[in-house]
Amino acid sequence: MKINEILQEIREHPYLKVYETTPLNQVARELIEHPEIRSIYVVDAQERLRGTLSLGTLIRSLTAERHRPYFHTRSLLECITCQQVGDIMNEDVLSASAQDDVERVLNLMINRNIKEIPIVDQKGRLVSNVGLLDIWRLTEADIGSSKGCKGKEGPPGS
Repeated sequence: MKINEILQEIREHPYLKVYETTPLNQVARELIEHPEIRSIYVVDAQERLRGTLSLGTLIRSLTAERHRPYFHTRSLLECITCQQVGDIMNEDVLSASAQDDVERVLNLMINRNIKEIPIVDQKGRLVSNVGLLDIWRLTEADIGSSKGCKGKEGPPGS
């Protein structure tokens, strides 16, 4: 099974696409207006995926000045001087393509503890994303009979 087959079966997870030059406060406003967004993908002018921005990193950068005692001086200066997404984005981003094998992507996500993965086209442009739970749900047809923890239904002692 390929990722493009999964994409036809699931609802796309909401994500925010921003540019490296997008101001951090603009990203924060978008997230406040759309609290369902959990993934922030950074693209270049040609819409190619360049990185990700975690909610934690964004919030740390925006609140660093107010929480000085919790930050080392060097990281505090770095956080305070960051103004754009490109200043704090993670460039080590994993992605998948629509032609990738689902099993490979599932294993990659499990091994790297990734909850959602961006999907890119042949030119590296962001086209969608897919969640770990969606892939797992659609590929594990026989979950009920899988070996693993066996337990009784209901609370202990029932």
